[in-house]
Amino acid sequence: MGNSCNCDRGGAIEAPDINLSSEIANPLKKTLIPLTQNYEIPSFYSDILETLPLMKNHKADSQFIEDRFFYQLDRTRIYQGTWTSEGMASGFGTLLYLEKGLYQGNLVNAEPKGQGRFISKNKEIYTGEFAGLNKLTGKMLDNEGTEVTGIFVDLYIEGEGTETWKNGTIYSGVYCKGVKCGKGKMTWLDGKNEPNEIYEGEFSNNMFNGYGVYDWSKKRKYSGEWKDGKMHGNGTFEWKDGRVYIGSFKEDLKEGFGEFKWNDGRIWKGDWMKGLKNGIGLNVESGGKEMVGEWKEDKRIRWLEGDEAKEALRKLKNVDLKK
Repeated sequence: MGNSCNCDRGGAIEAPDINLSSEIANPLKKTLIPLTQNYEIPSFYSDILETLPLMKNHKADSQFIEDRFFYQLDRTRIYQGTWTSEGMASGFGTLLYLEKGLYQGNLVNAEPKGQGRFISKNKEIYTGEFAGLNKLTGKMLDNEGTEVTGIFVDLYIEGEGTETWKNGTIYSGVYCKGVKCGKGKMTWLDGKNEPNEIYEGEFSNNMFNGYGVYDWSKKRKYSGEWKDGKMHGNGTFEWKDGRVYIGSFKEDLKEGFGEFKWNDGRIWKGDWMKGLKNGIGLNVESGGKEMVGEWKEDKRIRWLEGDEAKEALRKLKNVDLKK
């Protein structure tokens, strides 16, 4: 996509040495000098074009005049294609942007208009309905096989769109200038092309950020807050066998206050650090017996007794896990 552009790939293309004092707006053919008869578009683009199906010339009719010569329209563009009788580059043709890439398709007044395709300098292929080079409704295919469908502004996908990777992974949601943002859904497939893992929630800067739900093939599920692609903040983690953790996370690990419930009725409620019980906690046995103790790195150090135990128990039971 546009946001992943590496402009070193494909190499720079030098403009032919033609004396143009300034760029020409909507240049008339009679004001232009044709390039040499043996001029060819750079092989970087022609090699890609040879792999693509031929485009139907939607505008090739009697109102347009074909010309096999290449013309330099201004300092940044070279054109070969059809012209109007007044000498405007319109109809169907090939438009080489020396600093951006190559467009092939329908044009009006030397600008992409209608069905066409654009090959960027890093081999991304955009196809669809163009309204100038800065707006496209269609799709983009990169050189790794990833396909993005939606509306592109300045070659960046914008708003609602869909992204499909070669391995079958799919993203459907919102983009901001080529970057995943806002609400979206990612689906990873298994070897049978069935959904294996699903994330649905908020994105920012191409990563899970905000509230979201991640379901691991219905074996585990996390519902809660994320930061930079990791569980971070308050959330609920559920296992298929009935275990549940409700509480705070930090960088994918239980951190802060939380409650862990086992499927046999046991409960541990208290402080965690780096995924381990660490601090004062309430231990509830499967029969309902309650005891308050102190843990360090998942190991119990002591049981609390008397007033110390009562005060700790009062505080533990008053903690709101939803905050």
